[in-house]
Amino acid sequence: MGKTRTGKAAVACTAVAFVLVVIAFTTPNWLETDGKLENPQFVKIGLWQVCFQGFQDPRHLYDTRFYGCWWVFEEEYYIIHDILLPDFFVATQFFFTLCFTLLLIGSFLTILYTCCSRQHDKYQLLLWATGGNLTLAGICGVISVIIFGARGDGRDWMPNWEHNDISWSFALAVVGRSSTRSGDMKKRSLSGNVGVGVFLVGFVCVCVAFGTPSWLVSDPRIVGAQLDRLGLWRHCFRSLPNPQESDAPRRFFVGCRWVYDPFTAGYSEIRGFLLPPFMIATQVFFTICFLLGLISFFLILLFTLCCDPERKRYIELITTIGYLLLGSGISGGIAVIVFACLGNTNGWMPGHANNYLGWSFALAVIGSVLMLIASGLLLVEATVQRKKRDYLKESQMRFQLESRA
Repeated sequence: MGKTRTGKAAVACTAVAFVLVVIAFTTPNWLETDGKLENPQFVKIGLWQVCFQGFQDPRHLYDTRFYGCWWVFEEEYYIIHDILLPDFFVATQFFFTLCFTLLLIGSFLTILYTCCSRQHDKYQLLLWATGGNLTLAGICGVISVIIFGARGDGRDWMPNWEHNDISWSFALAVVGRSSTRSGDMKKRSLSGNVGVGVFLVGFVCVCVAFGTPSWLVSDPRIVGAQLDRLGLWRHCFRSLPNPQESDAPRRFFVGCRWVYDPFTAGYSEIRGFLLPPFMIATQVFFTICFLLGLISFFLILLFTLCCDPERKRYIELITTIGYLLLGSGISGGIAVIVFACLGNTNGWMPGHANNYLGWSFALAVIGSVLMLIASGLLLVEATVQRKKRDYLKESQMRFQLESRA
């Protein structure tokens, strides 16, 4: 078939990645107990299956206890869905499902690649499509394993967290997403490669912070706290009395709702309390940060998959990405500074003495800083590529003059 050694290695990596990702996707061993407890309530969990041994809701102590292994969306689990399916776990399911789906498509394209002749007029298009598909699959897999690795073994999820360990299904997911890397051999400098990596980590942090409701969190040990947690777009209350009826409240808000929820009676009336000017400013600037990062993400894909230094607009593309990331980092920095200064002050959310800035805010800070770092690295890459192009032009002119002489 005339395939290069790089192509054959890429086919082998795709096959290995597909096997590992399928096993990780279907097996219930992402998190499991270490076996040192005599009667553990929690046994193991995967993306779609959980195994309990007498598990009981620790907050309400219903009479219901759960035994055996069941689908996580089993109807009997409805009373513990908020425990079983927290935001980070749903995000893990979503991104790893994308990884699996894209890898399935990529495997089909890889089979076409092995059967296709290099003389076919669509051969190059097939290579680009396969490489781009596998790259997206790897990115989605990276996002999912980072989220689960950071939050899956936390003390606020499954019981007896100190006896729970990240297990072999998660390890296969990590290895599987690493194997989806295509054989891309672009002539980028170290600053460009590192800049792309830093951007991807920063963009993941920004996306997670943008969508999760843990910018401000109430201490879970405090009994009777009115606030549970809040983010940019979602607020969760344990029992918030209507701020407009402080003397004799008749309406209380319980649970998690979209901040612009139009259906809950009375919620629109307290929107001024939920969204003071500083919170709106935080939303605006961090949304700008997210949108600029999203635009940069697609340009990064263009930079890494479709362009090489011989392209006419190659340097302009890198410069554009660098300045977009600079704007994204500055906007994110303004957002986190505003929220850090005013988000946990007296006069806004109740119980401010027991509230603290949560992990979503920490990811927002990390993401904003990484955007600025990635911006600097890519602007350096643009300078390096410009010098290389100027040197190449000078060399060609010198060669032509010497040839004429």
